[in-house]
Amino acid sequence: MMRAWLSSASGAFLSSSRNHCCYYVSLSRFNSKRRAVKTNNNNNVEAFSSSNVNSPKRSTPPNESKHRKAAERRQREDERKEEEDDAVKNALSKVSGFYEIGNVDIYRSIDACQKKVFKMSDFKTSLAEIGVYHGKSFLALVSLRKQNERCVAIDCFENQAGINRDESGVGDYEKFRKHAMKFCEAMKATEDSKFVWDGVVDSDTNMPNFIKVISKDSTKLTKEADFNEDDDGPVRIFSIDGSHTVETTLRDLSFAADECLHEKGVVILDDCFNPDWPGCISGLAKYLE
Repeated sequence: MMRAWLSSASGAFLSSSRNHCCYYVSLSRFNSKRRAVKTNNNNNVEAFSSSNVNSPKRSTPPNESKHRKAAERRQREDERKEEEDDAVKNALSKVSGFYEIGNVDIYRSIDACQKKVFKMSDFKTSLAEIGVYHGKSFLALVSLRKQNERCVAIDCFENQAGINRDESGVGDYEKFRKHAMKFCEAMKATEDSKFVWDGVVDSDTNMPNFIKVISKDSTKLTKEADFNEDDDGPVRIFSIDGSHTVETTLRDLSFAADECLHEKGVVILDDCFNPDWPGCISGLAKYLE
């Protein structure tokens, strides 16, 4: 049994329960940590070489702070430029939520691996998320949608009483609906986009017809009632960002990974290493037991 971690601060990737292979990555935080490590390493090398030749301590140039701030400002400008040039990132930047835009690249890597290595484009599959809030991370999943693929959005939305006990995020259906419509229309209008949608809107949800909305407590989900594998196929990417208690995280993981996931699928668990939400890592540990 193989287990592998890329650890940092806020989330976890958990593959199919059949091999219990777990991955974490948070791109923007990883890059910032990498830059910090690189800076520290450079400083260590400089200190080491200075001590070896018994040279006097070098004083910090008075304008070093100014140069560093200028470099950081240029980097932020480059990142903004990249978001503007990327249709998906640009559209997601207009959606309220806690999703880090840089993680779009991670989603794309998972998607490419599934399609190119595991040939999952040949099979009927779906995409799903528990805890969509206003739709930011869910729409990042939608951007990966292949033709005829169902996208399942699960949230209790305004019905929070007694369900979202830790108040980890109060959803709003109307905001979610508006964001979903604007995002899909923007993707459809992008010339070089691989996004496929015929423009049909479901009369019950007022959403693009490929989005299935399940408005209920995630701990009450059942495969028989809520996931029709014959029509939609197993889930290839299942994002979990619902209530962050130990019990709910454990239940959501068990439902997603053990009942709904394709054998080459991936579960993405949000806030796994976020110290503000210890229930997530505790729920994951209980699941892995």
